[in-house]
Amino acid sequence: MPAERISFVDALRWLRRAKADEPVPVLLVHPVRPGRYEPRAVKRRPKEFDRLTCPRSELKANLLKTQGK
Repeated sequence: MPAERISFVDALRWLRRAKADEPVPVLLVHPVRPGRYEPRAVKRRPKEFDRLTCPRSELKANLLKTQGK
């Protein structure tokens, strides 16, 4: 059974339902569907604020220093 035909969620459900004293349930294997390929890419939507790159406590301290001028 090729591993790429098994979904991660199906494998998790299969493991969660398996009991020590019962037979293992049948694992769902998805059929081969030729021409079904989607490239993997990460898209980040533009946001108004920068990413948090240091601890929040440091940012708060810097913010208090700049506001207290």
